[in-house]
Amino acid sequence: MVCAHACIIGKHYNEALEASKAALHIDPQNLEAVLYLAQAQLELGQTAEAEAGFHNALRLAPMHSQTLRGLGLVYLRGGNAQKAAEYLQQAVEVEPDDPAGICDLGLLYLSTGQPERILDSVEAVLHRRNNDARCRVTF
Repeated sequence: MVCAHACIIGKHYNEALEASKAALHIDPQNLEAVLYLAQAQLELGQTAEAEAGFHNALRLAPMHSQTLRGLGLVYLRGGNAQKAAEYLQQAVEVEPDDPAGICDLGLLYLSTGQPERILDSVEAVLHRRNNDARCRVTF
């Protein structure tokens, strides 16, 4: 799966697609391959396939933060902000210190005209990390 990972990072999504499919041919339960395949499909605009892939990943590993983020992004790109929020918030609850999850949730808040909620998310993370109730973020 190193190849699929490197392809995703390098934005070679067609190659990531093929590498993931090859890995899944060997092991259809390979969570990493399922996730890379769904991510490549999402980046290639194959939204329905990506959604199905992320749901498959969720069946393999319920409450997996990367899977929840992926579903959130599928719904955000599809214009379903309510469903996107549901999955992105779950992802942050599962892995509250994951910067990618916080960024994705911030993207949702920006796209729905709720920038003040971004600060709440960042403050919550800082509070957890510092265990300091006085922690505050301002612009």
